[in-house]
Amino acid sequence: MLPTSEQRAYVEAERARGLSPLAIAETLRSHHYAEPTIAALLPEVAGVVPSLPPPPPTTTVVWPSFVTLVGQAIRRCVARLDVVAILLTLSVIISALAYDSDLSERSAGLQLAGSLALLFVTLFFYISIFAAVRAFVMHGQESLEQSFSWILSRRFFSVLWVSLLSTLVMATSFILLIIPAMVVAVYLLFSLTVFAREDVRGLGALVRSTLLVQGNWWQVLWRYLVMCLMVMVPVGILQGVTSALVLSEITVEVTQAALGSVGSLLIMAFVVVMYETLVAVRPSFDGAAHGGLRRLYATAAAFGLVALPLIIILGGIILWAVLSAGPQ
Repeated sequence: MLPTSEQRAYVEAERARGLSPLAIAETLRSHHYAEPTIAALLPEVAGVVPSLPPPPPTTTVVWPSFVTLVGQAIRRCVARLDVVAILLTLSVIISALAYDSDLSERSAGLQLAGSLALLFVTLFFYISIFAAVRAFVMHGQESLEQSFSWILSRRFFSVLWVSLLSTLVMATSFILLIIPAMVVAVYLLFSLTVFAREDVRGLGALVRSTLLVQGNWWQVLWRYLVMCLMVMVPVGILQGVTSALVLSEITVEVTQAALGSVGSLLIMAFVVVMYETLVAVRPSFDGAAHGGLRRLYATAAAFGLVALPLIIILGGIILWAVLSAGPQ
């Protein structure tokens, strides 16, 4: 069908307005003009394939098999034996110091020195845990010294703040009911990993973790639970074996602490691997776009900050009353 004079006049008017032939052709197609008519009106676009909008980004997480995830976590630990060694060493030292502090025959000065040493080593142990998360998530891109420097360079209190916020939100959900506590725990599972990899701080880390888990709650839950069982059951059996053997008490304590550290490191690496699977689909994050979720977590943290000490004080009062009412 040949174009009419009105159609030709319309095209010429659009050209005069400065529109390109491709833009005019797209307008004609939106008004359901046939391709032969468009080609007759605009010969320069004849045979040009209409531009299509880009496909929307996929939001479906393609999970590797569970065995693949476990293998990646093990390889992550093997690749960072320096992290494993320092945490094992610290856990052994803490266990030995804690055992030694129980010995009442020590002098008051030695007991105080042992308690201060235990406090210092425990603090360094928790700093090392944060550095280990950073080392695992950077996957060989920085040394252990750089991971420690990253944590200690004005980020130590930030990571403590993320941990405290997560604890307070969890406490609030636990006060309400156990089931909400489990739900919230899964949503906040990646908060420290988000901080370590993306440097998102405070409530933003909690919001980012929640958005990563959103739509994948069951997928994250069952993988995490199965991994914990796979790690902690053998560790528990080995710890039981060490208790049954004729060993000195301090040897049992140290061995059990070392086994527990190895299990915890494997679980930490597994969480990092799951995070990387989720973040591959949702690489960007705009904290300002989720103000409602941020306010919800802020309210829960504030409630936990008030309620948790009150519950502890109330529990202490009840315990004191029960002990006071005991047999005289």
